Parts: sequence; structure tokens; C-alpha cells
Amino acid sequence: MTKARQAKEPKEHLEPPLPNPSSRWSRLAFTIVPVVVFLLAQQVMLPGVDAGAFAGWTGSTDQYNIVGLGIQPVISAALLVEIVAVLVPRWRHLRHGGAEGRAKLLRATTILAVVLAVFQGYAVNSVLQGPPFAAPGGILPALLITMTLVAGAMLAKLLADMMSHRGLASGYGVFIGVFAVVDVGYSIRNLARSAPTPMEVLGFAGQIAGAAALTWFVLERMRPRKVELVGQKQDEGATSDSDALNPYAAPQTSVETKPAEQSKASSLHLPIPASGIGPYTLVGTLLAFPMTFALVVPGAAALADLLENKTTEKLVSIWLLFSLTWYLAWLFNQPRRVAEVYARLRGTKVSKAHVEAEAREALRHATPYALLYLLGLLVIDFAAKRSLLASVNTWSIAIAVALSIDLVTEFQALGLERDLVSVWPEHRPYAIAAARKALEDAGIFVHVRDERQRRLLQFGAPYVPMEIFVARKDARRAAKILNDLLLAKPEFETDQAEESASQPLVLPRRRSIAKGVVVMIALLTAAGVVLSLPVKKTAVARQPRTTKLEFVLVDDEHSIAEESANMPIGLVLSREQVSNGLSGTAVRRFAEALKTDYETLEDARERLEAWTKTLTLPEGDRVAIGEFQGYDEDNAGYVVIGWRTYLLKGSAILTEADVATARAMRDPNTGEWLARLEFTDDGAKRFEKFTAENIKRRLAILLDGRVQSAPVIQTKIPGGIATITMGTGSQEKQMQDARNLEKALNGE
Repeated sequence: MTKARQAKEPKEHLEPPLPNPSSRWSRLAFTIVPVVVFLLAQQVMLPGVDAGAFAGWTGSTDQYNIVGLGIQPVISAALLVEIVAVLVPRWRHLRHGGAEGRAKLLRATTILAVVLAVFQGYAVNSVLQGPPFAAPGGILPALLITMTLVAGAMLAKLLADMMSHRGLASGYGVFIGVFAVVDVGYSIRNLARSAPTPMEVLGFAGQIAGAAALTWFVLERMRPRKVELVGQKQDEGATSDSDALNPYAAPQTSVETKPAEQSKASSLHLPIPASGIGPYTLVGTLLAFPMTFALVVPGAAALADLLENKTTEKLVSIWLLFSLTWYLAWLFNQPRRVAEVYARLRGTKVSKAHVEAEAREALRHATPYALLYLLGLLVIDFAAKRSLLASVNTWSIAIAVALSIDLVTEFQALGLERDLVSVWPEHRPYAIAAARKALEDAGIFVHVRDERQRRLLQFGAPYVPMEIFVARKDARRAAKILNDLLLAKPEFETDQAEESASQPLVLPRRRSIAKGVVVMIALLTAAGVVLSLPVKKTAVARQPRTTKLEFVLVDDEHSIAEESANMPIGLVLSREQVSNGLSGTAVRRFAEALKTDYETLEDARERLEAWTKTLTLPEGDRVAIGEFQGYDEDNAGYVVIGWRTYLLKGSAILTEADVATARAMRDPNTGEWLARLEFTDDGAKRFEKFTAENIKRRLAILLDGRVQSAPVIQTKIPGGIATITMGTGSQEKQMQDARNLEKALNGE
């Protein structure tokens, strides 16, 4: 006989963890100052890293400052702890166990965040060991960089916690909102640097205004149709049965209830958007998956071609958005769980079937509103990307708007009730309406922190909680009400006759959509398995290839020259820190020729090549030339300003004869065009063996004798796949160069 484990009764949460400042201006200061401190800390580079090493670097540098990890380790840890709490039965009650339950999960989150920060910090240190960075090698410098990043992550957590306890919103929510605002600011800066036309400025402003207005309308004005609780419908002017049965309601003689208020009090509300903004962000992730998959799995490039057509991409995006919205709306508002909260709100025994049926009906009416909102964001995004050279992520606009509304709302609430304190952390948006009604029926002023942002970030439960605030004088009574409402067992009537007579509503469309999602995932998985099966790859007989391709090891054991005294005018001998295998790093010299105002780039290249022919090189070495890039403020980007030398060692490891197929495609992470190469079986084996023997050394990729790129080999590369970036230039030029290379290597 199985014994049911009795859930541990959580303690009442009667006072906030820290006393909140009474002045709303003090809370505003505690919201702004930590953000300023974090932004200033971002300007401090990691120890041993030379800021000048980033000259010509086109990637992001955000992670190479002392707070480069930001709050990401904490967010990742919170999500992992939440998943474990769902999977482990003994931990499940902690997720909705009030302050005491959440405190235990927060302790686990902090410990795991430190562990994750150590691993992430070490990964950043590994990147800094290679060019073009100037981080010193060795155990002590690596330990210093890693521990600095861990300390920076804990500083970010401290600032976020300070905002949560003494500010106007959850610190993690504020940071997410600030990052969204910064993203919008970067987009505005990029637009300003591109010399936009008046129509482009108008279109950019229209995108921001449209997404902001739509989000404000959904969060503040959109309301689904009310669903009346069973047995609560009444004649106009009659006394509300729910108030009579509600143990939290104030005496009827003290408050006069109007008919409109009675109707509102007896309705079951679900948050809008019921699915959050998650479906919109997941669509982009799922669409990028085939392209990322194609970069690492042989034979999988055909999967990415399905989304190259813009019409196909839009249709797939809409279908994914529709499916994910319905599924996530159900996942976050499961009728059984919603019914438990609203059954407790009534304060009497009710039929489980009836309450769940009403919850299903409420979900059926709320989900289309979420779908319309997310489709609106998607349409705005499509229109902006089609007509504008620089656009902003509409997700960032939505989050920024939600944060702004929450901050203003709390600031105004503090004007009405100065001494507000937090009495309850709640992570279920659907429970807020019930909690608010129970407290208001008891005559308690209530304010909910981060309600709008949390409705958008349904996945943000662990790190963007909603906090219920009441006046300090009502804190103990409010905590008791919320403890009984949100933690007690529901009192469902189990009369079988009534259960049979009131079957729950069925949503066959949601079920069919869920099945469709499962089928889609199964098909994609099957396609990936089939495409990843080993296939004999040989170079197909084609016309002679017009492009010469070489993979050659860079000789980082020697410099191109040691003295600059005999350098011709116009040539410069520069230094760079290179990765010299697993033994560490070294400083090597290379020559560069910058284009003057009186010559072309080809003239500068000829000057440099003429000088290299006079050099005495180590045996077996040769010199190759590649582009040298610099930042152009007029064009707001990196452009070719000259040429530089590379000292190459030995003969080519692979050539164009070892390429089985070449394909032009776009990197899903950076949006830049590249050429993806699949080697023949023999070439793949040689490439894998070579990369395994030369980890932490540079490999030069030459096209027609010029160095296209010289990446550092980080690990053994199996599978016979390599990519060639197309350098600087517009998207159109990169695309054309990638397609020309594809045709040349395929012999077309």
C-alpha cells in the first residue's frame, strides 16, 4: 500500500527580507545607480588584455570586460534549478511555496551560478589566448582572468539583488530591460552612421512606434471576454455569492458593491498575452537551427536551402508562431492548475469538472489575443527588414515598454501608499488576478511588481518574479490570506454524478496542433539523421576549377623580419601576439603596407610583394599576403586599408582538388555570408589528422594566392567541413563573392 507523502506546510511570509525604503525617490535612485555602476564597469577591460588588440576586430567585445559575463550565469542557473525542481518530486512544492520555498531554490541558484561563471570565465580566457588579443599565457594569468569574470558576475548579481530589495522593480528584469534599451540604442546609432534617407528614418521610427504602441495596447487595454464561474451569475443589483462565500471578503455592510464590480469580481482572468513573448523569440531560434546544423553536419546543407526562399521563410515562421503560441499558452495556463487557484478563491466546495471547463474556456478566448499580438510583432519585423538597411529587434522594444510601464506603475503606487512592503513572491501570472481580488475584498490596498514584464517573459519565472506589495500595516493579514489562497489544497467536490454531467470542454484544435509540432520535430530529427549518415564523398568530375584554394600552416615560430631599419618607405614592421601551439603565446613581427592617398590598393600590394622577394626565409617557408582592415568612421565599419604579410610553412595540406562540394550560405549567428566546404573522404581524414596535431596554431586559407583568413585551430575538426568568410563589404558584396566562390570550386 502506497502512502501519500504529506507536503511540508510552509511558514507564513509576514515581512519582506529587507526593509524597503519608504521614499519612492529613494527607490528610483536604487534603480538607476546600480545600472550606472554596471555600465561603468563595462568600460574596464580584463587584466592583461590590451584594448588596442581590438583594432580591426569585427566581433563583439562585451564579454572581455570585468563584468563581461553579466547576469547570464545567474539566469542560466535559475533556469536549470527550476527544471530540476520540476523533475524532482520532493522539490516541486518549493516552486510555489512562497518566500520560504523560493529562498531554498535561490540558494541553489547562487551556488550553481558561481560554478557556471567559473566555466564560462575559463572559456573566455581560452579565447583570449589566441590572436588578435594580447592576454598573457600561463596558469596564473588564466586564473586571474577567470576569477575576475566570476567576481564580475557576482557583482552583477549583487547589483540586481540591491535593485530587487530597494528599487522599483526586479533587478534582473531591470537588467534585461536595460540591455533591450541598449540594443535599440545601437540600432539607432548604426542607422545614423549609414546616412539614411528621410524615408528610412521615418520607417525606422515607425517600427519602434508600432511595436511600442502594440505592446502598450496589449498590456494595458486588451482584455479577453470574461468567463463567469459556475453558479456565480446573478441578477443586476444582487449580492455576489462569491463575496458571501469568500472568507477573505470584507463585511458587506462596509463596502457598497456595484453591479459592474460584482461581474468583474466573479470572472476568471488569464494574463494577456497568455503565451508570453516566447513563441516570437523561439521562431527565430528554430529558423536558425537548420543553418547552424548545416555548418557542422556533412550533407545537411540541403536542409538550410528550404529557408533561403523568403516566401517559404515567412510561411514557416507564421506556422511555427501559430503552433508555439497555442502550445505555450496551454503550458503556462494549464486548466487544472488555474482551476485549483480559483476554486480556493470561492471558498466553497465546487465541481472540479466545472472549474476546469471554465479554465479551458478562458484559455480558448485568451490564446487568439496572444496570437494576434505576436503576429503583429512578426509583421512589423518582416516589414522593417524588407525596407530598412538598419532595423531594431521588436523583442527589445516590447521588453523596454513593459519595463517602463512597470516602473511608472510602481512609482505611482508609492505615491498612493508610501509604506509598501513585499509580502509574497508569485511566479504564476494567472494567479495574480485571484490574489488581487482576495486582498481587495479584504479591504487591502495591493500593488503587483513586474506584472507586465513577467507576462511577456513567461520563461522568466525563476529570475523575474512578480512580488505582491501591500501597506506595512496590512502585511501580516495579507500574508495569511495569500498563504491560504495560493498554497492550500483545493477543495474539489468529488460527486461522480455531477462529474459525469459536467464534462470539461475539449480543445481538439490545440491537441491537433500539439500533434503537428511533435510530427514536425520528428520529421526534422529523421531528416537530420538521414543527412548525417556517412556518404562516400568524391570530387565530381566537372569543368576545370578556376579558383586555386590552399590550406597552409602559418609559421608562427619565426617573424617575417627582425629589424625595421632597412624597411622601404611606406612599409611598417608591426607586432602581434600569436598562439604558438599548446606551449603558449609569442610575439611575432609582420609587415604591412597601408594605401596612401596617391595610389590604389593594388599599388600598395605590389610595393609589399616587391619587398618580400628580397627576404631570406627559413627553409621551406614562403610569404603570402592578405588584406589589412581598419575602422572607417565615415562608413561606420571595417574596410580594407592595406595589406599584411603571413609567413607560411610547408606545402598545402588541402587544395581545391580535395573539395567535394562548395555552397554559399549565411551564418545564422552573425548574418554574414560564407562559403561552406565539404571535403572528399580522403581530404576529410587528412584535415582531421592535421588539425589534431596542430591545436592552437594558425591555419591560413588562401584563394588565388591571397590569404582570406587565418583562424586558430581550437580543437580537432572531424567531419570534413570548413567555412571561408567573405571579409568586409556590404551584404550584397559578401553574397556575390560567396556565390562566385561556390561556382568556381564546383567547376560551374
